[in-house]
Amino acid sequence: DKESGRTAGPFNYFEDIGDKGNEYEFIADGDPVTTLGKKARVRLVSFDAVLAVFETECTLGEGRKAVKIVSRVTAEAESPIVRVETKFVNKRGNHRVRAAFDAGVNTDKVLAEGQFDFVERNIIPTKRWKNPCNPQRMDGSVVLQEKDFGCMVTPRGLNEYEVSADGKNVLYVTLMRAVGEMGDWFYFPTPGGQCLGECSAEYAVMLYGGEKEFSLAARESSAYRMQKLVACGGKGKADASAAQNLFGLKRKGLVSASAVKQSEDGKGYIVRLYNPSCEEAEISAETPFDTVNMAEDKTSCRGLTRLAVPPKKIVTLYFQK
Repeated sequence: DKESGRTAGPFNYFEDIGDKGNEYEFIADGDPVTTLGKKARVRLVSFDAVLAVFETECTLGEGRKAVKIVSRVTAEAESPIVRVETKFVNKRGNHRVRAAFDAGVNTDKVLAEGQFDFVERNIIPTKRWKNPCNPQRMDGSVVLQEKDFGCMVTPRGLNEYEVSADGKNVLYVTLMRAVGEMGDWFYFPTPGGQCLGECSAEYAVMLYGGEKEFSLAARESSAYRMQKLVACGGKGKADASAAQNLFGLKRKGLVSASAVKQSEDGKGYIVRLYNPSCEEAEISAETPFDTVNMAEDKTSCRGLTRLAVPPKKIVTLYFQK
């Protein structure tokens, strides 16, 4: 981390383990194998003033169970995020492949992004938890942080993580689970659940300055996941100011957008925002707006250009056409 001077790693090594579970539950079958300490091929794909792209190739396991994994790692100038694209061909069933990130973060909590929130969970579960593993769900980023240092991993479309309970706090993100049955109360085969063939995953890793920079890190992760939109501006010079910031919206603190759409009455536009943090945030706009509820019924707050967003709250703004 160039800001703090702190070194973290190893990052993006891989683990494979047999899985005799089902779609509902992972059940380990045998001991895990990893690429940690194994020799990998590293190739510089491209390097210029904007991007540096490396490709790594390693083999996970041996013999018939060996899996060749290729990752393309991209670092971009002026960006704190390192992007990773990983591909491999799965030729067998009943196993799980994960990517591992050992940031050396000293904490007993993990933050997992969900719907409109970052959920704080204990890394060590309660004594009532009997399962030897503790995989959990996320919908966005997963975070380990101290007061002055943090690590955020942001997958695209991957929803399972686990933090090791051995005190090392190694963060694992599940890239693939190959299982052959649904589970629950009867045997329902799911041959497609074996995920045979080419598998690919995209995710980003970011180191940042801990609690004080959490909002900035969350914004960066949200931007990474956001689908890029491109509009045609016609011939000649175009005024890009409107496209750069819709309605002149600005924010202080952690505020994320969940929806931008035409209003149900067809007379305006809806912008829905939420504050997933534990601290109050604020938004302002150059274009006046009204606040509405989720059904888009207007409240008494009208003609605003500034609004406080309390912790863990959703606000819906209505902009007149």
